[in-house]
Amino acid sequence: MSLSANLPPELWYHVIYWATFTAIRQCDMEPKAFGQLCDQDNSLATRALALSTKRSLVLVCSQWNALATEFLHEDVLVRHGSKALADVLDGSTPSRINGLAKYVRRVCIPLVTPDPKEIFETDSSRIISMCPNLTAITCYSGPDDGRVEFDDWFDRPHLTNVIPTESLRRFEWENHNSVNTTYLPSFLWKLTNLRSLSLRGSMHFPPRIAPLNFPKLHTLRLRMKLHESSYPMTVFLRATIPALRHVILETPLPGTAVSERFWTKFGSTLQVVEFGRHVEFLNAPPEGLSMMLRCCTQLEEFNFPIFFLFFPNPSVGYGNAHVKHIGIHPARNHLFDDRDHQGNWRWDQLQSHWTSFGEIYPSLKHIILYGDWRKVFSDGRFPPLIRMVQSRGINVSREDGVPVT
Repeated sequence: MSLSANLPPELWYHVIYWATFTAIRQCDMEPKAFGQLCDQDNSLATRALALSTKRSLVLVCSQWNALATEFLHEDVLVRHGSKALADVLDGSTPSRINGLAKYVRRVCIPLVTPDPKEIFETDSSRIISMCPNLTAITCYSGPDDGRVEFDDWFDRPHLTNVIPTESLRRFEWENHNSVNTTYLPSFLWKLTNLRSLSLRGSMHFPPRIAPLNFPKLHTLRLRMKLHESSYPMTVFLRATIPALRHVILETPLPGTAVSERFWTKFGSTLQVVEFGRHVEFLNAPPEGLSMMLRCCTQLEEFNFPIFFLFFPNPSVGYGNAHVKHIGIHPARNHLFDDRDHQGNWRWDQLQSHWTSFGEIYPSLKHIILYGDWRKVFSDGRFPPLIRMVQSRGINVSREDGVPVT
């Protein structure tokens, strides 16, 4: 197959760019609302699907291969076959003259290393060291990883010495194995140019460490194990993050006292706060939400899944005069499936939130509906809620900007 004469390669390049787009190409930008719910852009499953598309594109013809090769290698997952991957990236295989490492933007490394460990560690270090444009590193483990012992190789000199601490913009810790006791890597304290930090799952900090200092960090995503030690949060409460403006909490903060300290320390610079889809938000003390709204004096946008957060009660001190945008997602809450056959609880929850919007957020101008609202739109009880908020001067639209009337 050859490219059509009616469509120049420059346009095909843009077509392929957007057909294979991932957020890793925009490490300095803030994530869109409900990224984990709407597109799962950072999940291993979605990245595997994107990789499948890229593989297909490079096989179409030589011209498409030339256009899509850089996208095929932008997001590298190091697993078995790490030596072969390293050879391909540095161009030492017979089929490649020029190395492909220059295209790599993110390297994903498992916390549970394949055997033999020593060879895998050497290959991983080699891969990282040869990528001049690396901007993100992800360390991950799944809940079903077979081995229970985790390695501390992130703090071994042969790896920490090759981490590009000056160029790294994003660091992601995805540890969903409950038996992990691995410390967060020591190079995290050296990432002074970091823009986005995501810590999800079990995390452990070494004792008696220096305070974290991220002068350029603007986005922080946290998903903490609720019943683990509060020491990780203590470390964060000592951190210096002067540019922080976007916080995503996938789980509630552990307790009213921690919540008060967290929002008091970081609230004054925050412009966007997002809550995740976790049932513990329904059990969290209401003082936590009140504290967030009161301390975040520059908050302009608040996003939350509407069936995972009880509506605020104005009588107990809620309210924020600065919020202009509310983003809501109708993610299903399975906790109430057995007791809500007719959907009454969901509608009570929905109506309570909508009727409180104007009172809790007097400056509210825009409600954005993320996700799939078709079932809600088809219910005759929804149009009156739309008209009610519109009568208060509040616009309602879908996430693509299409107005809802």
